[in-house]
Parts: sequence; C-alpha cells; structure tokens
Amino acid sequence: LRCRGFNNHIIGNEITNFDGSAAISVGNGNDPGQGSFCEIAYNDIHDPSDWAYTGNNELRHGIRSTTASNFDNAHKDAWVHHNYFYNFPPKPFPNDYGSGQDDAMEACESAYVWNTDINHEGIRWYFEYNLVEDHQQGHGHVDMKCGGSVLRYNTFRNVFNGRVDLRQGHGNIVESNYMDGGGGIWVSGSNHKIVCNTIVNGGTISVLAGTVAYDGYQ
Repeated sequence: LRCRGFNNHIIGNEITNFDGSAAISVGNGNDPGQGSFCEIAYNDIHDPSDWAYTGNNELRHGIRSTTASNFDNAHKDAWVHHNYFYNFPPKPFPNDYGSGQDDAMEACESAYVWNTDINHEGIRWYFEYNLVEDHQQGHGHVDMKCGGSVLRYNTFRNVFNGRVDLRQGHGNIVESNYMDGGGGIWVSGSNHKIVCNTIVNGGTISVLAGTVAYDGYQ
C-alpha cells in the first residue's frame, strides 16, 4: 500500500508475505504531492517474504516514508498507532549492511536534507501504542532519520539485537516505551528528548558523537 495526498487512513488491514520497499509506504519519492496527515492504525503486518539473497540491500520494512528532495515535499503529521508488527526475519548476513533491512517503522527513507537545518523539526510523525514482537533484525526496529517526531507508548518484545535508532535529525522525542530484549536506543543528531523508557534484558541508551551519515551505519 502507498499513502499519498491528504487525510488518508489505512486501518484494519493484514499485510503478509510482502517484499519490495515496505508493506505500507508514505509519500512517493520527490513528488510534491506527498501531502500530510496519513493515519495508519490497527493493521497486522507480519511474516514478510523470504530474502532473495541478491546482495542489493533488499527491504522488508513494515511502514516507511519515502525520500523527499526538500522539506516542503516531505509527508508531514503522519499518525502511526495500534499496529502489530511480528515475525520479521534476521538479515541474511548480519555483518553486511547491504544484505537487507527489515525495520518495523521508518520515518524518512534517507535524510539527505535533514542534517543541518534546525527548521526541519516540522516532520511531526507520531508512533504510538504499536506492538513490535519477534523482530529479529540486526539494525533498527524503529529508524528515525528526520526531526520533530514522537515515539511513545510502544511495546517491543523479543526483539533481539535491533534498536530504536535516532540516526540524525533534530528534536525527536522517545518517551514511555517498553523494550524487552533489544539493543536499546541509539542517539545521533541534536535536541532529542529520551524520557521515561523501560529497557530490560539487554540494551542501553547510547549517545553517539555528531550526526551519523544517512547510510553505511549499522
């Protein structure tokens, strides 16, 4: 599914055995009609198709916003809530960045334009009350690459080595999430707030130096 335009709602669907970019994509490349206020809620997203082992960084994301060439073209004010993500397989080769990715949720596909401009806190994606379970990816359960977004009241169980990853951007909030068994929270960029989270059975909060490049980071 791809959500574009304004005030659209993707609610109550089951999506499985998917490949390509993501089960649900928000926006469409550099299209100026990417819009705003997409709601994605109460969907079951699970068991993507097997890896093809092509070596071309195959993707099995649950929800992903696609790249915009500038701030005005980015999809803003999306609300992702009460979705269930489960049974995501591990990367084919965990030490090879290009072997594949299967983040449950990703805000901004590649943040070429979000690195330095503090005004780009206005993306405003909200991830609330989602459940991520049996997610075996070695990269990130949630990958936030742009600013002004909020991740709160989510539960992560049996998530192995993945993590919540603030790879860059400004002014994100990670609040009151429960994380059991994952890699914790990795923080890059600036002006983020990490408050009142519970992290058990492995994982830490790691504050990294500077802003991490949009790619080549695992």
